[in-house]
Amino acid sequence: MASTKKQWLTELYWMIALLSAIVLVAYFVRDINLFALEESVDIIIHDTYFVMSPVYALVLIGIPILSFIYFIRIWVTSFKNNLCSAIYVVLNIVLVSLLFITYSFSINNSHSSESLLEGWGLFATIILSILIATVVSLVYTAYRISMNILKR
Repeated sequence: MASTKKQWLTELYWMIALLSAIVLVAYFVRDINLFALEESVDIIIHDTYFVMSPVYALVLIGIPILSFIYFIRIWVTSFKNNLCSAIYVVLNIVLVSLLFITYSFSINNSHSSESLLEGWGLFATIILSILIATVVSLVYTAYRISMNILKR
């Protein structure tokens, strides 16, 4: 019982520290102020101009960073921490959803006359590669969690 409580507190401390670091980095590097909700964040990709809320910008920045950090944590601990692995699975599902939406958006904006290495075609190829690697990592992590549970 005490071990489970300690695990939950450890993961809570990790999540608070990582979210705080992401908010601070986003504020100082990209000048994204989470508390100024009436402001907007401007992102330019290729020849498209996106205007979004700071909350959405932090989600787009934070989820991949959190997923990558938890990926490193579960590999370092050899998948022994099931709670950390479960958090990674949830973050990975959200990341796959974001990548799928981004990929479908980039496919709709690509032109058939462009080659694959120009404009949105290259962007779509990179997003698809990351999406496939993320899904493979998600399946493998779920497999390792199930093996840990079956060993008990």
